[in-house]
Amino acid sequence: MDTQVPRTREGLPREEEGAHAVLRSILESMSDGFVAMDFEYRYTLVNSAYEKFAGLPREQLLGRSLWELFPEVRGSPLGAACEQAMRERIPQQVEEYFLPLGMWLEARAFPSPQGLSVLFRDVTQVRRAQQLQTRRARQAALGADVGAELTRGQELRGMLQQCAEALVKHLDAAFARIWTLSPHEQVLELQASAGLYTHLDGPHGRVPVGQYKIGLIAEQKQPHLTNDVLNDPQLSNPEWARREGMVSFAGYPLVLGGQVVGVMAMFAREPLAQDTLEVLASVADSMALGIQRLRAEAERERLIQALERSNAELDQFAYVASHDLKAPLRGIANLSQWLEEDLGTAINDSARGQLDLLRGRVKRMEALIDGILNYSRAGRARHKAEVVDVRRVVQEVVELLAPKPGVRIELGSGFPTLTTERVPLQQVFLNIIGNALKHARREDPLVQISANEAGAFIQFTVRDNGQGIAPEFHERIWGLFQTLEPRDTVEGTGIGLSVVKKTAESRGGSAWVESAPLQGAAFHFTWPKSGG
Repeated sequence: MDTQVPRTREGLPREEEGAHAVLRSILESMSDGFVAMDFEYRYTLVNSAYEKFAGLPREQLLGRSLWELFPEVRGSPLGAACEQAMRERIPQQVEEYFLPLGMWLEARAFPSPQGLSVLFRDVTQVRRAQQLQTRRARQAALGADVGAELTRGQELRGMLQQCAEALVKHLDAAFARIWTLSPHEQVLELQASAGLYTHLDGPHGRVPVGQYKIGLIAEQKQPHLTNDVLNDPQLSNPEWARREGMVSFAGYPLVLGGQVVGVMAMFAREPLAQDTLEVLASVADSMALGIQRLRAEAERERLIQALERSNAELDQFAYVASHDLKAPLRGIANLSQWLEEDLGTAINDSARGQLDLLRGRVKRMEALIDGILNYSRAGRARHKAEVVDVRRVVQEVVELLAPKPGVRIELGSGFPTLTTERVPLQQVFLNIIGNALKHARREDPLVQISANEAGAFIQFTVRDNGQGIAPEFHERIWGLFQTLEPRDTVEGTGIGLSVVKKTAESRGGSAWVESAPLQGAAFHFTWPKSGG
């Protein structure tokens, strides 16, 4: 009986040849690249996927060594993994960007009895997706950090320094700098520097517009971007860039309303992706707004301080002026009184009337001076807020005015208790109620005072049964020195209602009148429920 095992023409048993055929079919169907190498790193087997990776047909691969075909692999992470797997006979895995193929490769090397087997997988798309996700997370963190710094109240240099440090931290910038423009000098002044360099002096501490790369960005109002720094014609020091490994540069003008307020720039040792450049452009716009906001706040603070000084000087002037004006008035009043007393019975009724008129004019002048002082301070002078029972305030005002017998004053319900400035509110009531009593001109004067809710305000109303005011005078009466009757008929300065309106409006409220001839008048004003 013939027991010889059937063999193929290659001398292999048919079963083994079948197994080899199956293995070749499997290897050819794989999307991953596969190679087998002997102990000299010579290719003994490759599949079609690896041919595509290598860009060479298998006829040019088989029998030649890895180091001969790809000398750049020696010393790379991939080459080191292959050597370690061959030497230690332990599987190794590595992932790296393989520049000759322009892709990210994941390689797994397995020792074999004949040498080494290596599987290659193209993970470029996976890595790009991961890089994109990482970039977007870092870009979002950059936007958040810069936004927080730009809205936080602090001085300009500190704010921009934090922004520069955020660029370095989130974008792996080698260093970042921010300049602001001094418009009068047309010079960019370095305000912040982070990363490789942190000093603010040196040749780039003050850059004239139009000079160097930074000055040109400001002059042209256009960004300057490159991922090939060494070949950038505007690079002033190629040797420095080569030594420090600089790859990319991004410089943006900080523009607001068509005007340059500064320049932001950064160098990096990696290329800058397009989406990163778009984020940088947005950050530059935010920085321009932040710089303008701080400058506006600084200007506002300067104006407030100047206004406070001016007001203080005005108050001092008004006080001195009133004192100096009242002194001779008091002298005139005293002299007229002494003259009347000295003349005794020698003075006739006509002369005595003239002296009384003179003293009346003096009192009017003193009242006018006081009114002007009150008006100048209305809305500016602030008092400490306190808990105020408004009904009690109105009662105190009525007691202070001491109405004549026969006058009826009625207080309605709903008077609140407010946390507010007591003195200005008291002055408003004093002027309006006093005005109603002054112009009553009837035997049975009635003044009704009420309070009602009006949103964030309380609306107070002082209603009288006097002669009323024609509609054409409703606006005029709030003007300074405005009276509807001769001052010899009703003594007044024409300032009281002006003080009322100015005081109410300075606290966010308002004042107005409703009236008609012979139908009395209703004076209204609103006062904030709190903080007024």
